[in-house]
Amino acid sequence: MAGGGGLMDMGIYAIQGARYTLGQEPVAVKARQEKTRPDFFKEVDETVFWELKFPGGAKVAGKSSYNHDWGYLRAEAEKGSFELEPAYGYGGLDGKVNGKRMDIPNIIQQAAQMDDFATCVTLNKQSRVPGEEGLKDMKVIDAIYRSLDSGKWENIA
Repeated sequence: MAGGGGLMDMGIYAIQGARYTLGQEPVAVKARQEKTRPDFFKEVDETVFWELKFPGGAKVAGKSSYNHDWGYLRAEAEKGSFELEPAYGYGGLDGKVNGKRMDIPNIIQQAAQMDDFATCVTLNKQSRVPGEEGLKDMKVIDAIYRSLDSGKWENIA
């Protein structure tokens, strides 16, 4: 499968959200895909659904698509929950903790990221999002593509 579909373009944010929320790296994944427009999405994925397994038994359901307007992150735990919706767009974030609205400053996230990166380069500081984090995301994406091909659970190495 060629890269650059909905998974690599949009799904990477959901994968990061799961990794950062749990503070762990997933160990296995099972995925499936749908193509409602196979004529249009001949070489790339359109919609991918996946389930990640984490150490200790936590599971995360994720999905990404070019044909659905999904953009939320929800987490439920023993002592409460939180959600961001929208979570991944360009127009700011809205969120709730245990049903109460979070006060999240509305900033242009990409500009803040570029400014921070420029500061790191200028001051020779370590970025808070080093390339190693991207590599971890890509290992998950690679395992998702393997699972799409095999139809089975795939270990994330």
